[in-house]
This record gives sequence, C-alpha cells and structure tokens, in this order.
Amino acid sequence: MLEFALESLRQVRQNFLHLADELDATTLNAIPSGFRNHIAWHLGHLIAVQQHLCCVRAGRAPQAPDWVMKRFARGTVPRGPVTPVEMRVLRELLFVHVDQLAQDYADGRLTTFQAYDSSLGVRMASIEDAICFLPVHEGTHLGYAMAMRRQLNN
Repeated sequence: MLEFALESLRQVRQNFLHLADELDATTLNAIPSGFRNHIAWHLGHLIAVQQHLCCVRAGRAPQAPDWVMKRFARGTVPRGPVTPVEMRVLRELLFVHVDQLAQDYADGRLTTFQAYDSSLGVRMASIEDAICFLPVHEGTHLGYAMAMRRQLNN
C-alpha cells in the first residue's frame, strides 16, 4: 500500500510539473480572481506540507530549506512572486524529497509520529497514514492549480 501511495505521489507531482512547464513566470505567479494563492505557491506548498507531515511530525528536522517551510506552510499566502531561481529549487526538491521519504521509511528512521488532523478532516495517527494522505492532499492542490490555469487562460 505504501509503495502505491509513493508512486501516486510521484505521478501527481509529475502532473503538477507538466502543468507548470506550460506556463510562463507571470502566469505561475498570478492570483486569479476568487483565489488566495498562485500556482507557484501551490508547488512550494506540496513540499512544505510533505516535510511537515513526514519529518516534523516524525520528530525529524525538515530537509527543505527554511524559506520553503516558512513561505509555503499551511495558512500562508504569497508575499510576492516566486523567482525563476526559487522555481528551479522547488522543481528539484519535488522528487528528491519523495525519494528521501521512501528511503527514510525503508531504513526505519520514521518510527515515531505525532498525530495530526488535516484541514480536510483526516486524522493521521502514523507515518503510514501521512504517506497515504499525501497524494490526496496534493491531488487537491493540483485540482486548484488546474482551475487557476483555466481561469488565467480565459
């Protein structure tokens, strides 16, 4: 089951990157009417939430840079555009962190977990729960990004 969750996570992230690759920097950073964030923020948010759930909640320091954790955490909104250099970093971290998560889990480095209730009403009581939740969370954000792209392209 966890392998399926990790593969689903990789696929959702690949789909998100494909969407982002179709857009220029201005569009990635535009906040459409009715939304609070831009597509670039959603990309960074995927990384920050994965690190929060699978590192911080498991008693480990996040592996993402501090600026990613602060800027894209739950409840944040963009403070400005994500620069092309920052976008490159975010793109690189997307798959590095999934691979690291899989390795940390396989190596038994994620044995503790502080329970957490998501904003979607899902209670995660273990690292396995968190890993299985990630594709749901990220799929939701991919859906937002697709709706934003559609609105921005009209």
